[in-house]
Amino acid sequence: MLWRQRLRQSRQEWEEKRQDEGALLRGARLAEAEERLRDHSDDLSPAERAYIAASIALQERELRARRRTQVRTTFGLAVGLIVALVLATVAGVQWRHAGEQRDRAQQAGGLALARQLAAQATLALTSPPTDVPRGALLATESLLRAQTVEGYDAWTTAMSLLPRGVVHLEHRDRVNEFAFSPDGTQLAAAVNGSQYHLPRRAAGRADLWDTATGQSLATFDHTGWVVGATFSADGRLLATGSWDHTVAIADARTGRELRRIGRDDAVSALAFSPDGKRLAVGEKDGTLSVLDPLSGKELVRVKHAGRIVALAFGADGARLAAASEDKSVVVWNSTTGAETTRLTHEGSLLALAFGPAGPLDRHLERTLQEGSARRYRDRQDHRHPERPRRSTVLWRHIYGGREPVRYVGR
Repeated sequence: MLWRQRLRQSRQEWEEKRQDEGALLRGARLAEAEERLRDHSDDLSPAERAYIAASIALQERELRARRRTQVRTTFGLAVGLIVALVLATVAGVQWRHAGEQRDRAQQAGGLALARQLAAQATLALTSPPTDVPRGALLATESLLRAQTVEGYDAWTTAMSLLPRGVVHLEHRDRVNEFAFSPDGTQLAAAVNGSQYHLPRRAAGRADLWDTATGQSLATFDHTGWVVGATFSADGRLLATGSWDHTVAIADARTGRELRRIGRDDAVSALAFSPDGKRLAVGEKDGTLSVLDPLSGKELVRVKHAGRIVALAFGADGARLAAASEDKSVVVWNSTTGAETTRLTHEGSLLALAFGPAGPLDRHLERTLQEGSARRYRDRQDHRHPERPRRSTVLWRHIYGGREPVRYVGR
C-alpha cells in the first residue's frame, strides 16, 4: 500500500538520522498513523509501531510544553496585572493624599485670608471714622472665602448699621422733586406725567406721605407740571408751585388745602422764610414775589431778566437770594425789595443756600451744573475783612439723577 510505503520511508529516514525528532510524524500524517495503530495494529511491524509511538510521544511532549508556556505566560500576565493594579492603587492613594494636603493648605490659606478680611471689616465698622459700606463688603468677602465666626459677627454688625428702607412709596408717574417736613414725619413729592409732554400740557400733582407708615395723607392736583414742594420751618404749611400759574398752600398737619394763589406766569421756584410767614415765588418770566401764604397778598415784587431757577432766604429772613437764567444771583431785601448784592456766574445754576455764618460773616453758597462749587461773600463783609471764613459743607442739588458731591470750603 502507498501509505505503508510512505510510513516505511519516514521510519527509515528517522533511523538513518539516529532517531532525530525532526523526522517523526506530525499533523495529518500522525493523526492517520494513530488511527491505523488503533484500528490495524496487527498489520504493522514492531518497528513501525515504535516509530508511530515515538511520534505520539513527541506530540504529547510538545503539547505539554505549550501548555506550560501558556501557563507561565498567563501567570506572568496575571502577576504583571496585579503589580500594575498595586502600583496604580499606590499612585492613586499618593495623588489623593497630595490633593488632600493641597486642599488643606488652600483651606488654611483661605481661612487665614477670611479672618484677615473679617478683622479689616470690624476695624472699618468700629474705628472712627467708620466706613459701613466698606465694612459690609469686606465682611461679605470674608464669608465667601470661609465660614468663620469672626466673618459672621462682622457681617451681622454691618447689616445692622447699613441704612434700611423704612417704607416704600410707589408712584405711577415720574417724581421730579421731593421735600421732607422739618421733623421728618412727612414727605411731599412733586409727581408729574410723561416726560415727553410739555410742562404746560402735562398734569402734575403733589403727594403728601406719612414717612413712618407710607400712608398717603393728601394729594394736591395741578393742571401743569409741579416744579417744587416746600414746607415752612415749623412744618405747619406746605406750598407747591406749578407751571399752571398757581401756588397751592395746604395745612401739612391735616392735608387740607387752604388757598390757591394765581400768578402771572409759570411758577419755577419756591422758598419759605425762616419764620414761615412769607413765601418767595419765582416765575418763568423772571418775576420774583414775596407773598403772605395765608392771605395770598403780594408783599414785594421785583424782576429778573430770565427765569428764576433757585431761591434762598438768609437765616434772619431779611435777605432773599434769587438765581436766574440771566446768569445772575441777586440778594434782595425781602421786606423792601431793594437790591443789596448782584453776582454773576457762568454755567447753569441749580441751587442756592446761605452759609451758617453769623450776621457779620455771611456767605452765599451756590452750585453750578458743571460740578464746580463757589462761595461768595455778601456786601456786608467789607466791614469786617479780618474775620476768617468759616468751614462749610456744600452739597450739589440732586437733579437729573446726579449723586450729591461734597465740597469743603476754607
